[in-house]
Order: sequence, then structure tokens, then C-alpha cells
Amino acid sequence: MKQIKDPLYGYIEVDDRFLPLIDSAEFQRLRNIRQTGYAALYPSALHNRFVHSLGVFYLGKKAIKSFRKNVSEKVRSDNWDIWEVTFIFACLLHDVGHSPFSHTGEEFYKISTDFQTLFHDLINSPSLDEDIKKEYGKPHEAMSAYVGCKLINEYALQSSFEQELFVRAITGVKYSNTNSDYLILNTIIEMLNGSVIDVDKLDYLIRDAYVTGYKSMAIDVDRLLSGYTLSTYISEDNKSKQVAVYKKSALSVVENVAYANDLERRWIQSNPTVLYDCKLIEIAIKQYNQFMMEKYSILNDYSNIFNRYSISKEGYPPEAEVDLRLLSDDDIIEYLKNHDKSEISKQYFSRNDRYKPLWKSESEFAEVVKKELGARVLREFKSILRTQTSRPNDNEMFFINEILYKKHYKTLNELNNQYKDAKINAVLLLLKPH
Repeated sequence: MKQIKDPLYGYIEVDDRFLPLIDSAEFQRLRNIRQTGYAALYPSALHNRFVHSLGVFYLGKKAIKSFRKNVSEKVRSDNWDIWEVTFIFACLLHDVGHSPFSHTGEEFYKISTDFQTLFHDLINSPSLDEDIKKEYGKPHEAMSAYVGCKLINEYALQSSFEQELFVRAITGVKYSNTNSDYLILNTIIEMLNGSVIDVDKLDYLIRDAYVTGYKSMAIDVDRLLSGYTLSTYISEDNKSKQVAVYKKSALSVVENVAYANDLERRWIQSNPTVLYDCKLIEIAIKQYNQFMMEKYSILNDYSNIFNRYSISKEGYPPEAEVDLRLLSDDDIIEYLKNHDKSEISKQYFSRNDRYKPLWKSESEFAEVVKKELGARVLREFKSILRTQTSRPNDNEMFFINEILYKKHYKTLNELNNQYKDAKINAVLLLLKPH
């Protein structure tokens, strides 16, 4: 048994069976993968996927034990022990395959990896093969499930572990079978990868609020998780069915979780400073990939640099002669600092060179642009802005610096006069340097 101090939950107790996984190079790599891009706005938001994974591990243990206590009398099974341990494994390793800078780099996984074939070769489950044809979750989830399975096999922990449930819990791919045992399994899957509330979301909502200092809703996780159970109801075809629910005593907490999620999305994730920083990183990742592909021509055989070899401790096969392993945020930063001479590197390290946002929130965008300008003016306005920026092919780049503002102020005024609409001045004021 080992204890790890966490600022949110106190001491997190880790049984000996989980320690080899936490100490592995693959899991330790998560220390160098940012949890969010919020540090651009909140400098203290420096938490990483390592501490988040430990938090989900802690909440997952509480969740599965409470759920088992609440429903085991209704659903008796000899498999509860293995279901519980498998779920806790999945909580701990749910992010172990994450790409650098969290979600920003994961789109490359879709191109480089055939997850259906990987899971077929690893597990060879006909039911999983069939269900995974329809979906396999987000790319980083599929990669985490694959890397996690390999780690558990490497450390010979399979005896208390059910591979298919592990993969499904991380990727959110439910069983097609609907009998009572599979209802329980699908409910367990939703406890980690659900559409509304799960232990993954709970930890990042609580942890993000803590590290940023943002005053969000209070979330009583003990009250919430202790109320997770099953309820019987009569369906439209007059059949008795069961569904996973929270007890009514947890209703206020459920509301707080939904509200906290919306607050974070609206006022932090959608903040222009956060979006700007993420956009720079997104472009930098693409440039880094191109840089490495040119440096190592054999990488064309792997589609791109982001794959299961680059994030492993062994790296690429020896014959590839690619000098890269345990790929993390540090590799992208090193590239930007020492190899990239573009505007992206300049702006990433120097805020003096960044453009100014035209609007500060979704509401401001909707009121000032969509409603006030109208569709026709909006189209021409966007066209002008794309022309003014250094990346005319990027439809999402609506930032402009003072030099470009002064250069094109006349053009914007001409557009204003053309439509005789005084309300467009609201947009010009947003552009005007202060």
C-alpha cells in the first residue's frame, strides 16, 4: 500500500497491484502532458494528466464500491470482484495513451492507427469487433485502452482483469446485449465514460476549478456517488425494465455538475485567450509533424509521428532508426523554441506579438455579429478578416493586431458605408486599438 497526497482528496491510497502501472514509464509520461490549455488565462493551471488520472482512480474506487453496495442485492453475480478491479484499472489508465497537449494532437491518431485491427489482434472478441465497427470513442481513448491492455499484460496482472470490459469502459463502447448482467456492465462503462456525469468529468471539473481559482459550483462527490443505483420502471411496451439512476437525495449535486460543466465551457474553454493559445499549439503540432517527417523519411510508412510507437518507452522498431520515444508536450516546446522560426513560435513565446480578439464570449459574438450584422454582411466581414490575417485559409482565425488594424481600417469603414448600417461600428470598436 502506498499513499499519494492530493490537494483535493487528501491521501489517495494505492494498493500494491496498481503501483507497477503508476511507476511505469508510460504512466509517468503523463507528468509531461498538460491537462488543459487554461494556463494561458490562469497561470496556476499547471496540472497534468498524471494527477488527473490519480484523481479519477480515487473517484472510481468510491463510485464502484458504492454502486456495488447499492445493487448487489438486486443483481447477484460471481463476477463482481473482477468487474470492480477491471473498472479501477480503467479509471487509472484511461488517459495513458493521450497525445501531447491533451486533445489538440489526438486527431493524428485517426490517420496513423487502425484501432479495429489492433483490438482484434489484442483481444479477439467477436462482440467487441462488431461493436467497435460503429464507434471506438475518441482517438486518445482508444489509444489509452490499447496501451493500458499492453501494460497490464506486461506486468502480469491479467488474473483479476477482464480485457473487453476494460477497453469498453475507457472507450465508452457499450455491449449490444441487453440482459441483466450486461445492463450492469453498461452502467459500469457509463461511470467512467458517460454522456452527462462520470468520474472523469467529475475530477476535471473539481480540479480545474481548484487550480484556476474560478468560483464554480460546489460538487459533493460523496453524496453523488453514494446515490448511484438501479431503478425499475415500466416501459411503453408494459415490460419491467431497469435503468441506472441517482437517488433523489443527490438531485441538487446532479444539477450542480451540469451547471459547473456549462460554466467551464462558456467562460474558460471558450475564452479567446485560451482558444488563441490552443490554436497556436494546434498549428505548432502540425508543423512539428511535418518537421519530423522530413527529418525521418521512413515515418511516411507510419503516416505521421503520432502513434503507439512514439508514446511508448521503447520507441520505434530499431530498423526505423527514429530517435523518439515517450512523446510529450516537451518535444513540441523544444521544436518551437529551437527549430521553428515562423510567426507561430514568435507569438507563442511573446505575448507582445499576438493579435487581439474581436469578441470575448459566445454571447458577444452572437449579439454583435450574427444578429446585428446579418448573414450577408457577416460573410463579407469574415472574408475581409481572413484576407487581413497571415493565414487566409484558416476559417477560425479571427484575430488582428494593431498594424493590420490600421492598415485595413479604411477597408472596414468602406464596408460600413456600403451597407449604411451604424451597428457595424460596434464591431469596428472591438477592433480599435486601446
